Amino acid sequence: MQGTPLERRCASLGNLCLVLGILEIGYCGQRVILQLLNDRIVRAERAFFPSGAHPPPAGIYSEAEAFAHRVAPWEIARTVPFVVAAVALLFIAHRLRQGDLAALGAARQWALAALGVVAVSLLVQIIAIVPATMDYQARVVEMLPTPPHGKAPFDVGQFTSSMTIVGLGFGLAFGAVGMSVWPVIFYIWAGRLRAEAAAQPVMPAG
Repeated sequence: MQGTPLERRCASLGNLCLVLGILEIGYCGQRVILQLLNDRIVRAERAFFPSGAHPPPAGIYSEAEAFAHRVAPWEIARTVPFVVAAVALLFIAHRLRQGDLAALGAARQWALAALGVVAVSLLVQIIAIVPATMDYQARVVEMLPTPPHGKAPFDVGQFTSSMTIVGLGFGLAFGAVGMSVWPVIFYIWAGRLRAEAAAQPVMPAG
């Protein structure tokens, strides 16, 4: 695009926002579709693997289907704010690609709102999804067959529960950090461009 070097850098930032916004909408759409189809996927697996040399414990597919049905609304609910944020990012991207320096302020506000979306998503996981996952894991462990040579040398249920807690903890932490990287970078990047724009001398009219 034609314009000052600062406006061209704003346009480059807008191009990046455009790509990330489109990718985020696609990813969120895939997540929603997967949640809507999860119980059907479980039923298809049950029909495809009805028996065999080592069939799964009776009732495990029912528990998996119930778990998918239980967490799907929460997964979709925590995905919707990301879709809204991505759409807002596309509008900001359009303004930045036009060299609109005033959009830098909106960009910084978006970054703060995006961090809020990440926090809400994390809260939903802690309150609703993690307890459901722990409950599902406990029910599955109860269905596992006993060792053929008597009692196991350690408590399988306790070990599985501990590993699930550790895995969920790391998943939540890394997920929250990963989703916060772009808003933080965007906030700093837009802030520097905004400061540079404010430092430019005002050209007299006429």
